Amino acid sequence: MVLTHRPGLEHKFVSPNHIREMVEKNGKLIPNPDFILFDDITDHIKIGDEHDNLTKVLNAWTNGNCVQITDLLSELFESLENRKSVFDECVKLDEANYNSQYVEDSTFINLLSATEFVNMLIHGQINGQKVFHLPLPNYIWARDIGVVFGNSILITNACYPARKRENILSTYLFNNHPLFKDFKKVNIKEISDDLSIEGGDVMIFNPDIIVIGISERTPKEAVEILAPYFFKEGFKSVIGVNLPKKRELMHLDTIFTRASESECILYPPVFFNSQFEGVDLDVFHYQKELNIEDVKPENQSFLELLSNLGVDVNPVKCGGNDEHIQKREQWTDGANSFALAPGKIIGYKRNYATINELVKLGYSQISVEQFLNDVDYWKSTDQKFIITIEGSELVRGRGGMRCLTMPIKRGNE
Repeated sequence: MVLTHRPGLEHKFVSPNHIREMVEKNGKLIPNPDFILFDDITDHIKIGDEHDNLTKVLNAWTNGNCVQITDLLSELFESLENRKSVFDECVKLDEANYNSQYVEDSTFINLLSATEFVNMLIHGQINGQKVFHLPLPNYIWARDIGVVFGNSILITNACYPARKRENILSTYLFNNHPLFKDFKKVNIKEISDDLSIEGGDVMIFNPDIIVIGISERTPKEAVEILAPYFFKEGFKSVIGVNLPKKRELMHLDTIFTRASESECILYPPVFFNSQFEGVDLDVFHYQKELNIEDVKPENQSFLELLSNLGVDVNPVKCGGNDEHIQKREQWTDGANSFALAPGKIIGYKRNYATINELVKLGYSQISVEQFLNDVDYWKSTDQKFIITIEGSELVRGRGGMRCLTMPIKRGNE
């Protein structure tokens, strides 16, 4: 079962000011408080069509168990009594982050249908009336809002203000929807209010190992404070991988994802060197029997540590052997694949060199139509494959197939 969010009118309400990382004030360039973390304005219709192709594949693979965030929230907000506390929390957040309040009387929220109420929370406005300071175009990156591990779900906390309203909605969803009632909730904000962690940095390798990127969005302190919760679920190793704090490398899964039990797609400049642009690529190995404060950087690389833990992965180079193409295809999420099963993955069609590396290893490249026309065959075959999806609009938001999906149940769970 997989959780996703279909992009909607929140993308139409993105303006040029929202995509400028820096703005001028009093003759100086300063960080733009309204930056929404996208590279460009998307075609709000085409991005939905691209996402629909992903949803078709996921529904076919999971027998209809691709669940939409908006549908689940709408079910909760059919009850009028559930609305005000969430709405008030979102208004309070806007006041704190942007010193803005667009609505003085909230009684109108009970006149809305559940769908209208949810859309307003995500779009940031209704019927041309601005309700919140920013829309939530990043909600399509469902991976970041939570992580299911064992019988628990980690409720994350976004690094940037542009995504904080997502956390309010997702926290309410995970705490209240019957779909999540059997999961123990681990909310990092309740453990430490000032720490962020995003799901794109958290990778469950197997029942023993979790890997977490120490990134622009997830500090080392978050890894250390959460390690005991992972150990309680039976994991033996939590591996922290230090990454350069750069926007294009915002999460571990922007440069590393697993394609099969023995193959991973990775960005070579980071993983084949001990440094990247002057940053030490330290690896920290946290284990249940060790004190967190005693853990020091390993004298081995990430891939070497995995091998010593019994996980040997054959690296598939994002962008192939050409350094220029590696940079281009990492930027367009060539390393960010989503595995339906080992050796059966989804990725963007535009990353030709990365796909060619997979083909060399025996993968077949198939279109969405080819997959949907013979789902039973592709489910049962031992043939490795990558389903390629057009993503010219999706990629403008800095995310790939793994970013777009949050697994709720895996394998035989």
